Amino acid sequence: MSKSKIEYVTDTWNPWIGCDPKSEGCRNCWAKREEDTRLRHLKRCGAPTADGRYFWGGPFYQGDGVLTQPLRWKKPRRVFVGSRTDLFHPGIIRSGRLTLAFQIMELAKTQTFLVLTKRAREMLAWFDGGSPSFQWPLPNVWLGVSVEDQTTANKRIPPLLEIPAAVRFVSAEPLLGAVDLAVPHGQGVGDLLIDGLDWLIVGGESGPGARPMHPDWARSIRERCRAAGVPFFFKQWGETDECGFRVGKKLAGRTLDGRTWEEMPVGAHETL
Repeated sequence: MSKSKIEYVTDTWNPWIGCDPKSEGCRNCWAKREEDTRLRHLKRCGAPTADGRYFWGGPFYQGDGVLTQPLRWKKPRRVFVGSRTDLFHPGIIRSGRLTLAFQIMELAKTQTFLVLTKRAREMLAWFDGGSPSFQWPLPNVWLGVSVEDQTTANKRIPPLLEIPAAVRFVSAEPLLGAVDLAVPHGQGVGDLLIDGLDWLIVGGESGPGARPMHPDWARSIRERCRAAGVPFFFKQWGETDECGFRVGKKLAGRTLDGRTWEEMPVGAHETL
């Protein structure tokens, strides 16, 4: 566990570290960038390159001590689960420990856990397969999918809507194209992507090689959320500001149309 710089959580919890690229949103992965340096010295993940350096692959399990950390927390936290991996990576599912991770979340009832994945179909298949051995949904576990454009939204949001969850959320970060949440998702007449969602997060890409986010992409999602009564959280512009100038993450800031947007779905169990 570590304190988090992610604006909408207080801490992160990473029983596993490492992943594989899933889509274009993974190209400039910040976790890979940070872990490459650390892991090549530890030689604990991935395979050596021609020059002998180690880069992350995996994921690799950090041990039972890390897995059981939430059971030792005294004060309530809002926790991003797997900020340096994807909890529904096939390697984690095959390990047989994913059910244990959710059982830990169930036992740590005073904590709020946010699980975010790009592998929405794998998540749905895992739940449909009867892997969870407890009553679902858990009131302190929020499930979300990460999308970067309309194509990934169309693929990832519908499986999420099929899973009962205390909170279903979408993180559109890095937002690389326009996303219309008012398109049908095919599960019934009149059902739209935004139907059944409890929270939307939007953010631009940061770091080396970051691609710009058009302001209208963020505004469109915000207006759709306001019309549907869904909380909207604007996380950051990234390296490019609202006017389109590349000024760096700090100067670009996180205000949209003159204000910050930090709306949150607050579960009845939360005491943060």
